[in-house]
This record gives sequence, structure tokens and C-alpha cells, in this order.
Amino acid sequence: MQALCLGTKASFSYEPTVDEMRKHLALRDGHKANHYKDKHLTAEEKDEAYRALVQAEENESISNRKTAGDASESGLVKFYESIFTEKVGVA
Repeated sequence: MQALCLGTKASFSYEPTVDEMRKHLALRDGHKANHYKDKHLTAEEKDEAYRALVQAEENESISNRKTAGDASESGLVKFYESIFTEKVGVA
């Protein structure tokens, strides 16, 4: 099992879209998610939303994080991460 995990690679590099940033800011401000759908975001708003969304993604467990690349590689990493966490106690 360890050899399979060591030979498997997945990239966790989440880049929020402008729509995700708008949704985040709307919810933060107490509005419905689509309230800012046409809003032009300032550089400060984009930066704030970007940092908050990336931090939230980094706080997620590996099995819930978005991955870039091959779906089978991502699936293997997410599957074995849950086993390692349960059996070994490390992620």
C-alpha cells in the first residue's frame, strides 16, 4: 500500500474563480449567494475573497479538496489518505 501511494501524484492547487469570490463575499455580507452575480469586484475585494477561499480549501481534509490533473490519480491519493489517517494516524 505504501509503494502505491508513494508512486501516485495529485496536485492540490485551488484557484477560486471570480464567481466563487462573488458568492463568498455575498454570503459574508449576509446576502444570498447570487446577490453579487454582476458585481464588479475591487482589487481589495478579490484579494480578500481569494485569501479566504484558499485558506478554507487548505483547511479541508484531502478527501474533500479539489484536485487538478488525472482523476484516477486524485482518487487514489484521496482513497489512501483516508486509510493512512485511520490506520497510521497521519495524513
